[in-house]
Amino acid sequence: MKKAEKILQIIPAGEPWEAVFEDNGKEVSLPVMCWSLVQEEGKDSSYRCVRAICDQDGYGDIEDASNIIALRPAKR
Repeated sequence: MKKAEKILQIIPAGEPWEAVFEDNGKEVSLPVMCWSLVQEEGKDSSYRCVRAICDQDGYGDIEDASNIIALRPAKR
């Protein structure tokens, strides 16, 4: 059963951060706009986690943590 997700809070990223992904064997990074506090509820359990909301083409997308291989301060 897929867990239901609910965004509880949006938190500004503050300092510049980037989320790092792997795409066809290459490392790709996207700037993190803000963080989201997400509550996931399943049949037998619920928990909260923080996820990155990344800037992709000017729109924010919540990234699944399984897609992110690293979060790091952005290079200036």
